[in-house]
Amino acid sequence: MKAKILTTTPIKQEWLDEVKEYMPDIEFEIIDTKEKLQVWYHPVTKTNYGVFAHLRQMVNAPTGYRYRVYNMTDAERKALKMTDHYAAYDNIDKDGVLDFYMGLPTKILARTKLNGFKYNWSKTFIHESLHGKEQEIGREYMAVTNPDRVHEWEKEGRLKELAAKHFKLEKLTLTIFLLGKVKSLLIQLKIMKEKQLDAEKKNMTYYHPVPNEYRILISQAYGQKNSLYPITGRHIGVDYAIPVGTPLVAPYDSKVVAIGYSATLGNYCHILYLQDGEQWMERWCHLKKMPRIGSYFGGGIVAYSGATGNVTGAHLHREKWRNEVRIDLITKENWGLLTVDPELN
Repeated sequence: MKAKILTTTPIKQEWLDEVKEYMPDIEFEIIDTKEKLQVWYHPVTKTNYGVFAHLRQMVNAPTGYRYRVYNMTDAERKALKMTDHYAAYDNIDKDGVLDFYMGLPTKILARTKLNGFKYNWSKTFIHESLHGKEQEIGREYMAVTNPDRVHEWEKEGRLKELAAKHFKLEKLTLTIFLLGKVKSLLIQLKIMKEKQLDAEKKNMTYYHPVPNEYRILISQAYGQKNSLYPITGRHIGVDYAIPVGTPLVAPYDSKVVAIGYSATLGNYCHILYLQDGEQWMERWCHLKKMPRIGSYFGGGIVAYSGATGNVTGAHLHREKWRNEVRIDLITKENWGLLTVDPELN
């Protein structure tokens, strides 16, 4: 998990190290700035707060970041007449990044000592991060039922205990996720091996179109929900993250029956073949250039991967259709009937 911090004052390495004792997976990106955080006045509470839209604009943390932070001295905070309100977390923009700002006192606070921290900065960073973690599990600040526990536990000197609960759980969740990914890959490899053996028994050798070293580099799987595909709401192919110019081979004795280009698909082709007595059609997109129409032996090079069309990086988009490609018929209800996962069939 990454934290991007814009700061008007130097941040010491020992402060970061103390945070890492309780958040070992965190990575810090620190950028110096002279720009002041904008302030808005709340007419009900008659107090000033930092403008979080301005904070997000200044810090500008892209995908992959977990925390967006603006750091200043406590003197600067007071000069702007801000209250001690620090955080908006993810309540406003719902982008998965926790937003907060910090005004750093120069003297060690009694609350910092009570909770066993050496530095105000690390105590405050963990404090604000924990507000976000409490929110994620359904606890809200000052709620009547199921309230956020950060302030209460900090008053009792138990902030480290709460940090251990949340960040130990986060690490366990990550471990479970990674184990699930490994299990999924093993199942996938087992299915691929069984498919290879079955094809050999029938004297029909199956060749994976993508070279061995790139087979498991799947950047988007078949059936994955994706709003970029309004017709199906799903990704009906498999994306392999492979460099431009990687050779792609025919899965069986095959025939390229159609080629073309579009602004979305780039260079593409349709490949027809028989598998276990059934006719299948594959569509490959974003090719370096269009292949020739005609017949190809199983394992023969048909085309080369590219980055043409609407892409964010070089990859092969591979679809597998029953009998023929019928984009005109596909819907959110029948996508799983007209197409199959090419990795499993």
